[in-house]
Amino acid sequence: MGDTVKRCNNCGEVLSKDDIYCPKCGNKFEETSNETKPVYCSKCGSLLEDDAKFCSCCGEKVLTEKEIEMDKVIEGSKNIGQTMAENINRKRFCPNCGIEIGESDKFCGNCGSSIEEDRGYTSYNNLSSEVAVAESIPQNVNEAKKLHFSRTHFSKKVLAYILSGIGSGIVVIAIIVGILLCYTGKVDGTKIGVFKNEYAIAKVDGYLNEKDYKSASDYAVLAQSKKPKDAEFLTTLVGKINPYSPLDAYTMVEKYIQKVGENKADSKIKKWYELGKTPIEELNISPIGGNYIYPPTVTWEVNQNIIGHGIYYTVDGSEPNENSPKYYTTGIKLPGDCILKLYAVNGAGEKTEVKSFEYEVDGKSQKKIEEVYKRAEKTYDEAVVGDNVGQCLESTKADLKKAIDWTNEKIASPASDIATGELIVSELNAKIKALEDSKVVKTDRGALKSEISSANSTYNSQKDGQYYAYLVSDLKVFKNAIDKATEISKSRNPSQDDIDNAVKSLKNATSKFNGAVQTVKMDTVYNQYKGGYRFYTDYNNDYKYVYLEITKVQGGKVYGSIDVSHYTTEMGYDKSVSAVKQLNGVKISDGKITFDISGTSTYYNDGDYTYNEFYDSFDYQPGNTEAKEYTSHVTASFVQPGTIQMSLSNIGDGEELDEAMYRIN
Repeated sequence: MGDTVKRCNNCGEVLSKDDIYCPKCGNKFEETSNETKPVYCSKCGSLLEDDAKFCSCCGEKVLTEKEIEMDKVIEGSKNIGQTMAENINRKRFCPNCGIEIGESDKFCGNCGSSIEEDRGYTSYNNLSSEVAVAESIPQNVNEAKKLHFSRTHFSKKVLAYILSGIGSGIVVIAIIVGILLCYTGKVDGTKIGVFKNEYAIAKVDGYLNEKDYKSASDYAVLAQSKKPKDAEFLTTLVGKINPYSPLDAYTMVEKYIQKVGENKADSKIKKWYELGKTPIEELNISPIGGNYIYPPTVTWEVNQNIIGHGIYYTVDGSEPNENSPKYYTTGIKLPGDCILKLYAVNGAGEKTEVKSFEYEVDGKSQKKIEEVYKRAEKTYDEAVVGDNVGQCLESTKADLKKAIDWTNEKIASPASDIATGELIVSELNAKIKALEDSKVVKTDRGALKSEISSANSTYNSQKDGQYYAYLVSDLKVFKNAIDKATEISKSRNPSQDDIDNAVKSLKNATSKFNGAVQTVKMDTVYNQYKGGYRFYTDYNNDYKYVYLEITKVQGGKVYGSIDVSHYTTEMGYDKSVSAVKQLNGVKISDGKITFDISGTSTYYNDGDYTYNEFYDSFDYQPGNTEAKEYTSHVTASFVQPGTIQMSLSNIGDGEELDEAMYRIN
């Protein structure tokens, strides 16, 4: 009797009625007519005659359909709870699209189809693999009773298997198999083996936890395409993906709108859809091209409330398109020297013009920083505070530690330019030297000669250097100190006190001159921050405004002004806060400036109406105005050219403000 079960045309594997590709060999199934439908041997796979009862190649009996199914029941039940894969390395294929999949994959990575869902028949040879999918598959009858069953699955065919099992001496096996055939695939009410929202969300969370934002976005788009009309599912996925890839989030929103239509769409999702079409006015990235110590991370100032604004970019100088890498909000980590080209696009497909920026990374600066950094750490670790020979001052050791910590912050910065690198090297060298100079030494003529030699080297390195124009007066004072010390060292009989005083005086002069050099270098770095910076909130009942103007940086001090306003209103009650201050040389310390600002906080009461029963009218009680002086502590931290972090301890009634401000001119 011929085999009437649907089988693979290539290997003879039993297929379900919905299978397009064979899950065993990947061959695409092709339907054949009843007259020419091939019959294969269940043992060796050889082609059989339609009426063959035994295989002509191996002698195996050709079983009837009922015998085939019963053999599968018996064979599958022998190893319930154990691994029954005949070959661990056997390939598996998606029955929907034919793509090769992994041994333990539950979903196809190409089309998203569930590999574990009911394929229309039960392959008992693979029963242990199906059992492994369930987290708490029943191990005996008592456990099975705790699960959910469906009476419709307990068919006459199942009963026949159990009865024939009793006749074959396999009562227990038949009962267990019968229970498994009735098992609907539900544990605690949750269906297993089909595409689940919970699985997809957990998969996305897994990628996000690993910081694999591309895979998270790609999988979310794939998962949502399987349930494009599920608004709740979409909302969850958008909430997870939009902070990293607004473009992919909008792709899912578009699919939902296309499926349900704008008129039937969820109101919140429809609003996302419309906001995504908002034109992109300006493509502002930071940092822009230039020379840097380490490859910078480029970020885009994007409004997180708008889904659908994104960037496509390249780093090899080629023109970007929709097949180019997408921008994720974690930034673009540049590979090194490169040309970054990019454009922005909104949900309506409107594009900005392509912008190009060239970045260069200075390997010499990296090496120089690493060398002086190692020397600074070694000097700090070996330094001992005390008054004995070879011991240093506590203050100089503390200053070196601050310089090391500051260097760590700058190295970790997403964009440290060459000027910052030079400042790092100078700062560390200066603090190393200050610590060494603070060590107790025997004060004699040799010490003075050594100090003079060192001072002359410092003087000669700067007298014809790039900062000479800014150091003219400082060089003159320093040279006078060197000449005075030289005169004492050449005296015939200098006293020990004279030598000691000369050494101290020259050390102080050298330290002061080095400080002047550092200040000039600092001015070069921080003059890059010149311009106006603004922060404001556009709320009618709570308006905040902060404007910082930096006109120049000179002598390590900032000059400019700051303007702070805060206006709030409630029914019958208004409050206005204002403060203005001129910055006439605020010293920069540890990459920031701090100062206090005083202003006026004014309260307005519109008055009130009270009812007069005698005159049957309302009497107006006029309001009042009250003004109070207040003071706020201000800290402005220089993050990178064009960006300042502004912190105010009080913008009225003790309310604090801590916001990033960006240069607007």
